[in-house]
Amino acid sequence: MKRLFLFYLLLFYAFTAFSQSDNSLFYESKPLDSTYYKELHLKIDAFGYFKNNEYFGPIESGYTLFGYQFLPKVTYYPSPNLLIEGGLFLQKEFGEDDFTKIRPIFSLKYKKKYFSMIFGNLEGGLGHKLLEPVYDFERGIQNRLESGLQFKYDHPRWYMDLWVDWRNSIFKGSTEQEEISSGLYTSYSLVHTDKFQFRPVLQGNFYHKGGQVNQSSAEVATVMNFAAGLRFNFSFGEGIVKSLQLDGYLLSYSTDSESADPSEGEALYTNAYLKGKWLDVMVSYWSSENYLSPIGGGLYTSNSKVPETPQLIQPNRELLFVRLFKPFKLGQDLKAEVRFEPYYDFNNELFEYSFGFYLRMPLDFTLGKLK
Repeated sequence: MKRLFLFYLLLFYAFTAFSQSDNSLFYESKPLDSTYYKELHLKIDAFGYFKNNEYFGPIESGYTLFGYQFLPKVTYYPSPNLLIEGGLFLQKEFGEDDFTKIRPIFSLKYKKKYFSMIFGNLEGGLGHKLLEPVYDFERGIQNRLESGLQFKYDHPRWYMDLWVDWRNSIFKGSTEQEEISSGLYTSYSLVHTDKFQFRPVLQGNFYHKGGQVNQSSAEVATVMNFAAGLRFNFSFGEGIVKSLQLDGYLLSYSTDSESADPSEGEALYTNAYLKGKWLDVMVSYWSSENYLSPIGGGLYTSNSKVPETPQLIQPNRELLFVRLFKPFKLGQDLKAEVRFEPYYDFNNELFEYSFGFYLRMPLDFTLGKLK
């Protein structure tokens, strides 16, 4: 802990021009306003990505994600509180001749003041605001679509997101397993001023694979990951330094699977964010014992994701991340972001890194008003 404190102290004085970053570029949003009543819209969401992981350690392998996603959809607002939309999701990995994913999309959203309910394709992915050890950043690229039911409460002081994502369905005689992921994120601002906010945060994810009517011999398992922590936000206006955020979390892992090794674990995760005029910096420290997560970031877990050593378990993980972000606005609708994310693995004495470039252009065309 002394090493961690000294590092944060040095970082604060060395990078006072930097700031907090977030994943809002990747959020899924279905805006609903009473002014849209009876309007018909054509919406197009184009997203391009390049992420290169230079990993050679015993826990996670290196690889590259490079391609684009294209979502054209039609949205209709039959009442001031309701939207219905349908369309198509296309994903193309560069180097492949065909589209790697082609999926229909459909959503129904009801909103009343701060409360909203979504049925169909959710406002999911990184928009759930889960920590990366609980929900991997790359799922926003590789598993972007989520389907099921979602309830949200978005008040200036209290925010809540509760959802069920039905990943894989089964029928009588199916040889596959049923796969379900559900989660919760909630935070409440105990102190809320223009200059300072203090929020306790609670989040978790339940992951289940199994089924009663299938013929799969794979073991039934339910995995639970929880995180509880505190977040402090300091705002400094629109100068060189805009804001500072400090947060820390205790995480837990447990499973009812008899073959899982280990069956429970815990972790400590602390972050410091500096937000400024030219660059964003995020510093994170991770210390864990027997922590696993089926949909969390691969670097944080104790079980190896390397094909050559699938049975390897490293009970203790200690990592230090320094993430650099540079967002750009290239036009009225086109946004971009560059990321460089080195980290150090204390136990394996490894220095590795990843870097990425992302583009997003959401377009909204009003086709007319239906009587």
